[in-house]
Amino acid sequence: MRFYIKVIPIVAEAGISGFESPAAEYKELGLSLDQLIIKNPNATFIGQASGQSIWKETRLPVGVGFGETATLSKAANHAAKKLSGFNGVAVIDSKISRQEILRRMDVEDVWGVGRKVAARLKLEGINNAVQLSKQNPKNIRKQFSVVTERTVNELNGKCDENC
Repeated sequence: MRFYIKVIPIVAEAGISGFESPAAEYKELGLSLDQLIIKNPNATFIGQASGQSIWKETRLPVGVGFGETATLSKAANHAAKKLSGFNGVAVIDSKISRQEILRRMDVEDVWGVGRKVAARLKLEGINNAVQLSKQNPKNIRKQFSVVTERTVNELNGKCDENC
C-alpha cells in the first residue's frame, strides 16, 4: 500500500510548484518535508494527510506540524503525533499556540537538544520547552553552545540565515 502527502504552496515565490510523492520515499531518503519547505519562511502551506488510515495499516503515528522556524515545525510535528488533543495536525502560528505546545513538551523532545544537554538543562531547572524558550540566548550560548542558542531563538520564532 502506498501513502501520499500533498503540500501545496499558496505563495508563488516559494519556488515549489507543488508535488505529490510517496511518504515511504521520503523516509528512505531521510528527508523531512518541513526541512525541505521551510527554506522560504514567507510561504504559507496547506497540508492534508490521512493519519487514521496509515495508523490502521502500519501502526505508525502520522502527524503534520507547521511552524515559523524549523524547530517550531518539529515541535508542532511532535505535538501532532504525541500530545493529546491535536489529532495528527498541529500549527504553531501565534504566541498562544507556541506556549501551549512548548509547555507540554519535555526539554528532551526539543529538536537539537540531545540527552546530555537535556540532563544539564534539567539540573538548571529547565524541564520543558517553554522554560528553555524563556532563557537568555547569550547565556545559553555561554553555558552550552551556539547550537543551543539557535534553538532558543528558533523556539521564539527568531530565525537567522541558517534557518
